[in-house]
Amino acid sequence: MYEIGYTPILQRSFEKMPLYCSVEWQVKALTGEIAMPYEETKEMSVPEIMKKYNVSKGFAKKRQRY
Repeated sequence: MYEIGYTPILQRSFEKMPLYCSVEWQVKALTGEIAMPYEETKEMSVPEIMKKYNVSKGFAKKRQRY
């Protein structure tokens, strides 16, 4: 029964799909924008982003890059 329901999913190929079409990518982009709005963070340093939004250094660096 398990294989009948999930076989089509397992046989799908996502290699040719653009990254922005991935649901996971879209969720990460949206939640990042909600948590740390671009317009409010574009002139901030990494330590300022970390302090104001209570995020890790990695997240703050990623926000600063985009």
